[in-house]
Amino acid sequence: MYIKQVIVEGFKSYREQVAIEPFSPKHNVIVGANGSGKTNFFHAIRFVLSDFTTQMRQEERQRLLHDGAGVGSVLSAYVEIVFDNSDNRLPIDRETVRLRRSIGLKKDEYFLDRKHITKPEVMNLLESAGFSRSNPYYVVQQGKIQALTTMRDTERLELLKEIGGTKVYDERRKESLKIMQETETRQVQIEETIKYIDDRLAELNEEREELVKYQEVDRKRRSLEYTIFEKELSDTRAKLEEVETARQRASEKSNKVHAEARTAHSEQKEVEKSLKQAEHILATLLKEKKQLEETKKEDIKRRAQVELDVKDIEERLQVEHQGLEERKNELVQIEREMVQTQQALQQIRPIYNEKVQQEESTTSRIHDCEHRLAALYKKQGRSSQYKSQGEKDSAVKKEISERTAILHKKMEAIKRLEAEIQELNSSIMDRSTESDTSHERQEQLTKSLEASSATLAEAKAKRDELQNRRQANWKLEEEKEAELEKMQQDMRKKEKHMEAAVPRDINRGLTNVKRICSDHRIPGVHGPLIELFDCDEKFNTAVEVTAGNTLFHIVVDTDEISTKIIHYLNIEKGGRVSFLPLNQLKAKEQPYPNTPDAIPLLSRLKYNPKYHAAFYQIFGKVLLCRSLDVATNMSRSTKLDCVTMEGDQVNKRGALTGGYHDLRYSRLSYMKSIKELGGKINAAREEAQGFKAENQQVEQEVNRVMTQLEKINNERARAKSELDRLRAEVADIGDKGKYLQAQLEAKERLLRSAQDSTARMQKQIEELQEELKVDFMAALTPEQREELAGLNPEIQRLKTEQVRCQAERMEQETQKTKLELHLERNLERRKLDVEAELESMNLDTRREQMKARHADLQQVAESLNAMTASFQENERKVQEQRVALQQFKAQLDELKAVQEAEEQLLQEEAKEMEQLMGKRNLLLQKREDLQKKIRELGSLPSNAFDKYKGKAAKELHRMLQQCNEAFKKFSHVNKKALDQFLQFTEQREDLNRRQAEVEKSKDKIRELIEGLDRKKDEDIERTFRGVAMHFKEIFNEIVVKGKGELVMIKNKDQPVADGTVPDSANLERSVEKYHAVQVRVSFGAGEAKTMKQLSGGQKAVVALSLIFSIQRVDPAPFYLFDEIDAALDAQYRAAVGNMIYKQAQAHTQFVTTTFRPELVKVCSKVYGVTHKNRVSCVEVISKEDALGFIEDFN
Repeated sequence: MYIKQVIVEGFKSYREQVAIEPFSPKHNVIVGANGSGKTNFFHAIRFVLSDFTTQMRQEERQRLLHDGAGVGSVLSAYVEIVFDNSDNRLPIDRETVRLRRSIGLKKDEYFLDRKHITKPEVMNLLESAGFSRSNPYYVVQQGKIQALTTMRDTERLELLKEIGGTKVYDERRKESLKIMQETETRQVQIEETIKYIDDRLAELNEEREELVKYQEVDRKRRSLEYTIFEKELSDTRAKLEEVETARQRASEKSNKVHAEARTAHSEQKEVEKSLKQAEHILATLLKEKKQLEETKKEDIKRRAQVELDVKDIEERLQVEHQGLEERKNELVQIEREMVQTQQALQQIRPIYNEKVQQEESTTSRIHDCEHRLAALYKKQGRSSQYKSQGEKDSAVKKEISERTAILHKKMEAIKRLEAEIQELNSSIMDRSTESDTSHERQEQLTKSLEASSATLAEAKAKRDELQNRRQANWKLEEEKEAELEKMQQDMRKKEKHMEAAVPRDINRGLTNVKRICSDHRIPGVHGPLIELFDCDEKFNTAVEVTAGNTLFHIVVDTDEISTKIIHYLNIEKGGRVSFLPLNQLKAKEQPYPNTPDAIPLLSRLKYNPKYHAAFYQIFGKVLLCRSLDVATNMSRSTKLDCVTMEGDQVNKRGALTGGYHDLRYSRLSYMKSIKELGGKINAAREEAQGFKAENQQVEQEVNRVMTQLEKINNERARAKSELDRLRAEVADIGDKGKYLQAQLEAKERLLRSAQDSTARMQKQIEELQEELKVDFMAALTPEQREELAGLNPEIQRLKTEQVRCQAERMEQETQKTKLELHLERNLERRKLDVEAELESMNLDTRREQMKARHADLQQVAESLNAMTASFQENERKVQEQRVALQQFKAQLDELKAVQEAEEQLLQEEAKEMEQLMGKRNLLLQKREDLQKKIRELGSLPSNAFDKYKGKAAKELHRMLQQCNEAFKKFSHVNKKALDQFLQFTEQREDLNRRQAEVEKSKDKIRELIEGLDRKKDEDIERTFRGVAMHFKEIFNEIVVKGKGELVMIKNKDQPVADGTVPDSANLERSVEKYHAVQVRVSFGAGEAKTMKQLSGGQKAVVALSLIFSIQRVDPAPFYLFDEIDAALDAQYRAAVGNMIYKQAQAHTQFVTTTFRPELVKVCSKVYGVTHKNRVSCVEVISKEDALGFIEDFN
């Protein structure tokens, strides 16, 4: 076993958690600067393993906590040591054991493998592993070496005693001496008591003679007293029989009145029940009447509203019908006007086109004439314009080339115009196709809207029907919920009455048992006994007085279930409850008397046979009797408890219990009412659930119809939206078609103009080409001159004609444009608007609304008629219930009067019965007193029963008075002399026996003390021999050629050499046999010296040798040395290091601190302690680093 690891946190200078790397099982050395925390590390290990810090105060624990600068305060600390327990030195079946000690300002705890453990358990565990509290030298701190060097010889002897464990003998010897002293004290007390008893016995022997005379007079007196008491007892018994007869008569009369009262009470309960039912029915009828009135008002209001709606719809229908006719007439007028306008357009378009062609033709002719005129003028002036034929030809060719280029461009423009015209024609055809498709789609949508209108009307009718049905169901459900709520209120009232009749603690326990069974799902719990049976109401009183609070015992299957529930009740402090475990109850067959006057009470109970054992436990030994007399007789003869119908009880031991029971507060009646009401509530709840289920089904149908309506409306809205879109699209297509037609006409005009221009240009090119063939000097021909002369007037005429054609064309164009604008912007747009208005004016919808409103009106009228009939029926029922209520109240008053009279009679009977019972109790008490007095007389003479039997009471009293006078003469006599004599004799014998036992105890204590002294001396001698032997060996190992020995000094100052046994004579004084232990050593060849004669270093060697010798006598699993080599010379440090090395190789662990290199050189592992900001840290370092640190430090 060795220390495997040490974990420190918050302890002194170790603020953060320091988990030191696992130690070597051999020799470990710790180095570090002064104040770095080496000593604190050793203190941490001692903090766990030793008890030097037990019973610390708060300020002492505070000093062990880290107190650093600039950081938060530490509130707790712990040190944990991990042991390697592979050799099972610790009695724990684990190879690794963790022992932790944790402290705070208010705590100090130990943990073994994370489990809490007490400090005595820790100390016992460590002692079992070899950590002896009498030998703490497995941890050697700074200063312990110095303490040993200055230790006196007598202190050294005390040290050996402590190591040898002689304190145990001293403590036991002290305890034995204390017991010896107490024994001697008891012996003295016994002797004094025996002396007193002897004196008292002598006195009692003289008092016995007078006592004999006294006893003779006493016998006569007791005989007289017995005769007197016996006469009085006979009289008392006779009076008791008279009282019992009177009580029986009163009981019979009371039973009769009770039966009448019970009958009256039952009738009253029935009448009260009928009255309450009538009140409930009347309240329901009045509530229904109020609801009928409100519904009637609502129906009247609804009828008025529906009539207003019908009138409003009729007016709107009339207005819309009138508007529809107006719009239709307007549409016809617009269509007629559109036809007229289109006809006018058809007439004017050919004229307009003709005028346009005329204008274009005139313009073309003008251009031709002007071009011809220019050519002739050019030809006429060519001779003056050009100087030669070549110059002229060059100019003509150039012009031909320019005009040819222009011609090509115009030809390309013509091709583009032709392509554009073709594209416009194609677009116009596409628009026409789209317009036809849109018109077809419009017709389809219109037909779809017309078809969906009928479906929408059917869905709305279905919706209205379902909503009416749902509203009716809601009304029924509300009525049922109100009825259920009233029954639940009645249930709560009855449960409160039941709770008031049950003790609070039991009621709380029953409530908690139900909750516990529900929370923890405990099966096999059947409930309180009162809930598990039923009986006729006339037996309620007998059952209740018999069972009492056992009615609330809970029946369970097994006792394990009751134990579990009681466990939870104790944890939660949930009250007290009794249980009836069926597995523990045995129902033995009980023989019952065969008589009509007494029957088993159990036979009148109705319950499940599986609960028979529980009911037999409570009611199995109880008879239900006709009267109290029968109950008394049956109780005596059958040894069974008996009870009457009125609740009077006769115990099998003879005790009677009776009195008046108020039937109004019967717990069984409450329970029966609760059960009946619970059944009604369940039935009402099921009916309400049925209404809810039906309402949910209707709600689902309503939702389905509403979804269908929404779907239809959405489809209609989409259709209308698409229809509007198609109309807009058709209008847009028309507008685009007109725009394209206008573009087409414009393009065609441009094409014609371009074609004309191209033709003219072609002709000009041809003329220029012809001119190339003409001679330069050639003049105009006569035809050309004539043509030139006629061109100007022709041009002038053509221009005049052009102006005329243009004016005519513009006139026709103005008319055409006016007609087109009127057709497009007025007639067509107005037609669309009117058509839209006509479509929005859907008279079918209005007619459907009118039809629906008429249906609503008819429904409201029918509902109003039914409501009126219901209201009249309700009025009739209310009147009937009021009459019945008055009758019930009168009947109830009569029954109450009868019951009050019977209660008065019962009170009188109870008072009379109470007086008889009081008298009976007095007589019973007197009888009991007389019997007690007879018993107190004790044993009587044999003739005492008949000696004075014939004498009169007066004569007996006179004789008794004479005896009492004679007794006065013996007033001084000790009446207990004989008893005291016998008692003191027994005490003296007992004391003599105890005195002998005390003497034996003293002898045994003396033997024990002698044995303790002997064992103590033996342990001192054994320890001394072992330490002295090891001291000699170790000193010789450390000091070469040195010699050392320990010498035991007796009280007579006679030295004893090593290994000699002291004289064992005179054991009584052996505790003071030895005086001191002296050290004698020599460092070399000189003579031996004592400690006072040595130098400081030599004293350290001696002290260290003594420590090692002590450790060898009582070895520990490991050793902790804190700078033990500080005062040693180099040669001695090397010797100590070699000694530690050898012992470490023999499976002994060492943990040492040093500032010298000798221990570092022979160690297995080195740890360095550093310190920064008042926080220490431990880490593994190499031997070279450690030696370097030591060299720098020194």
